[in-house]
Amino acid sequence: MRDQYQDGLRLLLVAAGCVLLVACGNLANLVLARGLKDRAQTSIRVALGASRHRLVRKALVESMMLAVIGGAIGVVVAYGGTRLILHLAFQTGGPNNYVPIDATPSWPVLLFTLAMSVLTGVIFGIAPAWIDFACRPG
Repeated sequence: MRDQYQDGLRLLLVAAGCVLLVACGNLANLVLARGLKDRAQTSIRVALGASRHRLVRKALVESMMLAVIGGAIGVVVAYGGTRLILHLAFQTGGPNNYVPIDATPSWPVLLFTLAMSVLTGVIFGIAPAWIDFACRPG
């Protein structure tokens, strides 16, 4: 079966990679927009005496939580999607729905995807704080 479906599976891998890039880009935009929206709140915290280190840490923790939760939901969707695709592809119609393939998502691929989600959260979670503090003197 591998030889027969090799080209189609490569195309599917490229499509999945493109979806991952789009999802990471969307996450980056959302985190940046959320960080820039909170500029007034950050200014108040600085005026009240919060250190830069503490504000950057707060932004990083928030973005990491979003990234980890998003990555975990992605793993759950990957497992559920795999089962759904196999069920739809090998639907027998009888009471005994036997699926001749035991396909589960690859752990290295899932860990890579989770790592990219976390890396995106770190980079774009720190970016608003970096922009705020790079523009201010002192």
